[in-house]
Amino acid sequence: MSNIEYEILKPTFTRRVITQSSVVISPSILSQAVDVSSHVDKNAQKPAKGLPGYFTYGWKRAAEEIIKTHSMGVKNISLRFVSNASKHDDINAGLSEFETLISLILRELVGLDINLIVDPFGLALTQDGQWGVKNSQGDFDKERTYELLEKVGYILSINKIHGVVTLGRIPEEVKMTKKGIVSGGGNTKIYSFSQNSETSTAYVYLDSVGHNTGQKILPGNIIEMDLWALMDIWHGADVSVIKPMESYHLMSSLKHFISDETARSLFLNSEQVSAIVSRHRFIQETIKEMTANPAILSEKCERLQLAGYTVSGTTYMLSLLAHEKGPDMARARLEEMWLTALGVMGDRCACLIDRNVSRFLDGSILC
Repeated sequence: MSNIEYEILKPTFTRRVITQSSVVISPSILSQAVDVSSHVDKNAQKPAKGLPGYFTYGWKRAAEEIIKTHSMGVKNISLRFVSNASKHDDINAGLSEFETLISLILRELVGLDINLIVDPFGLALTQDGQWGVKNSQGDFDKERTYELLEKVGYILSINKIHGVVTLGRIPEEVKMTKKGIVSGGGNTKIYSFSQNSETSTAYVYLDSVGHNTGQKILPGNIIEMDLWALMDIWHGADVSVIKPMESYHLMSSLKHFISDETARSLFLNSEQVSAIVSRHRFIQETIKEMTANPAILSEKCERLQLAGYTVSGTTYMLSLLAHEKGPDMARARLEEMWLTALGVMGDRCACLIDRNVSRFLDGSILC
């Protein structure tokens, strides 16, 4: 709407008081997702299933994409490893391959001010979408899974990688990853998918609806999501990443709890939380530590930042919108998502992670 039209409406026929958005999207707040695999030739790329226009890259091609995105003013890169370390007979061989790819990519990025946020999603992804290392009988192996988490933290820390994603799947994932980071020099931040929910649109590349990993929190269970977020903060999360990004209510509730000590204490001592605590030993132990050390918890909450993550289902639906109504319509919807998320998180926002960042900045969208 033009200024002339708006002036005609004032003051009787408009509720708009502020004439410009109070938040602005800039490249500095965005984070481009880049998928890399050891199973793709270093200079090659292959289409990602269910995501038109999006690719999985070999390590050298991934580095080129990162450099291209950096030239647009984007310094945050979510580097998603989609090759599986647990498929090796010795998981250490898989981790060695993981570290080698990181070293090769870092070599290409020397001299550039880039924050790599490494997402180890593929390292222990099972065929049915669950996450964890399995033994020869096909059962989850707690010891080897915890070892993997710890070693990932250690490898990234000794390589001075900016951040690592924890996936919101396993109770002690933040604790174990933090242990590895500390032993590696404490150089890496934890970006935790603490409130990760069992949403069907997170697996849009699958052929059926209702995929259930059994590991993530059920949609609508907000108390449980907020509880895990606070516990992850206690165990070492530096940034709580809300996904899907459209879960603005989760951004708002967590921001409230990390900012207001009284509200946080009332929540942790509420009947709803007590009902959850009584059913899980690790939660019992963590809550006991947190409530016994409120000053330390307050310090951790004060340092916490927030972030948003656009899941593949949203990216896919935006591509459908682009086909049906045109790229401008899809771009407008994406920008509104980003503006709303940034408006809720405010100065707590570390970044907005999206597969569409570079496309959006060059005037297009994945479709």
